[in-house]
Amino acid sequence: MTHHEIAMARLDVARNYLKWRISALEAPLAALQQQGDEERAQELLDQSWMLKSRMQSVEDVVTVLEVIQEMGVCDVY
Repeated sequence: MTHHEIAMARLDVARNYLKWRISALEAPLAALQQQGDEERAQELLDQSWMLKSRMQSVEDVVTVLEVIQEMGVCDVY
């Protein structure tokens, strides 16, 4: 397995973890909104936004690694 493949696999794990964390906020957020607890709902929305921002960062790194691979700059062993 190349360093590139290892990095991509680790990024995939990070992406899946973040997706799981984001989806875990959905039910409590909906419940808080139904209860009218806007302050706590906003806290969960803020957490969700932060996680989505991290997800975008992971996607950006994946894009950079893909470009590097296309350029042929990656290791081959």
